[in-house]
Amino acid sequence: MSQQLGRYSGFEGIDGAGKSMQINLTEEYAERKGINAIFVHEPGGTEMGVEIRNFLLFNRNIKLSPLAEFALFTADRIHLMDTVIGPALEKDTVVITDRRRESGVYQEAGGGLTMKQMTELSAQLLPDRYMNPDSLVVLTVSPEVRLQRLQKRFAKVAADKMEDREIEFYERVQAGYQRLKSLPYVHMIDSERDPDDIFKDVKPILFGKFAR
Repeated sequence: MSQQLGRYSGFEGIDGAGKSMQINLTEEYAERKGINAIFVHEPGGTEMGVEIRNFLLFNRNIKLSPLAEFALFTADRIHLMDTVIGPALEKDTVVITDRRRESGVYQEAGGGLTMKQMTELSAQLLPDRYMNPDSLVVLTVSPEVRLQRLQKRFAKVAADKMEDREIEFYERVQAGYQRLKSLPYVHMIDSERDPDDIFKDVKPILFGKFAR
């Protein structure tokens, strides 16, 4: 793969942190400013990814081991990097992803695998460009505000398997996200503010030199 010139950034955060709103604002900004950008989702950024995503999130008849679940996520990341992200970066495109390998905090919270183990396995299978993006916005939210937001959401849409977990599970997920702040490319952003104010902080992190 030749030199990759684009900017590779993304969003992370626990369910209810407000990722969807910020992604919508990011897409609107890129379109308004004429920035050459693509938006991808993990899992689900390819046709194969959609199948993996539907299986992992909505098939309640099969319970996978932590390693098997992680392996499916990793297969999706490899395919997405090879077919979508890598080629886009080579064309000097901004790539913004909704979730990445750091979502492994969910598998860690479920038990059976540590983030250290998942990072080491990922590094063996994924290129350095994937392992070390230009930036990653991790949206933070208190358990109380998160619960209020999810109650409003689930009044309209049913929870998937990842969302339909006990409170203690999400406390472990919250703790896992807090540990990510030690990574050099991670920016922790308080999401308990007006969405437009949050985006003012998010914009330069995501777009860097491409911001206009």
